[in-house]
Amino acid sequence: MSERVSAMSVPPLATCVACGKRYRVLVQLTARTASYKCASCYDVTCGEMPELNKKIIYLDQLAISQIFKIRTNTYEMSTPHYAFWKEAADLLEQCVLLQQLLCPQSDIHRDESMVFQRGNELSLAHEMLGGDTRFQSTSDIEREQVWAYLEAFLSGSEPVLDLAVDEILDGQRNKWLSRFHVTATVDWSSFAKGVRDHRELAADNLAPLYERWRADPNASFKSVLKTELEAFGISRISAYSHFTDLARRGLENRDMESFMSGALSGPVREFREIRDFFLNLGVKVDQAGRQVVDFWNWPKNSTIPHHRIQAYLFAAMARKILAGQKKNPTRGATNDIRAIATYAPYVDAMFVDSEFATFLSEKPLMDDLTYRARIFSIRTQNAFLDYLRELVRSATMEIEMIAVALYGDGARRAPEMRTDAG
Repeated sequence: MSERVSAMSVPPLATCVACGKRYRVLVQLTARTASYKCASCYDVTCGEMPELNKKIIYLDQLAISQIFKIRTNTYEMSTPHYAFWKEAADLLEQCVLLQQLLCPQSDIHRDESMVFQRGNELSLAHEMLGGDTRFQSTSDIEREQVWAYLEAFLSGSEPVLDLAVDEILDGQRNKWLSRFHVTATVDWSSFAKGVRDHRELAADNLAPLYERWRADPNASFKSVLKTELEAFGISRISAYSHFTDLARRGLENRDMESFMSGALSGPVREFREIRDFFLNLGVKVDQAGRQVVDFWNWPKNSTIPHHRIQAYLFAAMARKILAGQKKNPTRGATNDIRAIATYAPYVDAMFVDSEFATFLSEKPLMDDLTYRARIFSIRTQNAFLDYLRELVRSATMEIEMIAVALYGDGARRAPEMRTDAG
């Protein structure tokens, strides 16, 4: 159990209606109301809690790791960007205590933390920034987008997506934080090697693609983008064939690990779910599989947000390689792409790898892609700090006073961080 309180304090919240003195203490908090007790006459009154509208920020694993080092005093002050990460860590914590933002964890963070030597401590540091919320898994978010397009495919209408951030969160975004955070320590050591091997394999599988780009004299941003956008159905059909064959061979060879890897893979599960959906609609068994393939090949699938953003980012990588880059993208590139493609349509801001942030700021990505998130990176660190400072200023005086009473002086703003409106 971790406590969010740094130092208890009892600020004046309002003038006591019973004795007229400006000295009241917050004594009890619920989701919608707070009870105040006057320290002078002991009169107790109840009032509604201020409504909240917290921003949601995705911080990549590098940002979480740097903040963790700051909080554990393991970040050398002489290291580049120390001052930035120190101020960013302080502002993020204050924004969380002031109920202005949350930075939830995702399955990408979970996997990255598994291979970190102090994974549980790192994960806890992240949890304290996420409150009691988590991002739904990237596969679940992609699945919801695919199913929204399936409905449009069947009805012959335009796809409609709900891109509200609450749609991809587990937990209540606008709930006042509890003073205490309860967490469970998990031993991930038995999973770490598998996660690491999977990441290495994913990177190795992309290496031939990079070489094909280099070897193709006709390759260009436009040609790669066209290929990627049109690959929604092709890639799924190919993956389905690969994993069903893996499951079949595993069954024949009594290799249970291979069988399970194939039978429970994402493409196979998606095929079965959509096929069963068609069967429930009355489609004949011998036609249901064909219907799945027809849907996968539907041209409008090229506009699915996750797929479209991913396609543009791959094309941006290709453009850089075709411009003469000798070194292949880092092994973390696939996670960077997955995070941006999944969360950018929903969240308020993202702090991501500087190379991908640059891609998103270049044409035609900046013109063609539509998403909610403001994109920050280490190259735009001043803009990120300004963004966080503005969130601190946006808290009302009432919210600040309640936050200080609940969580201590960590929530108290410097005078210059208060606005007249607050």
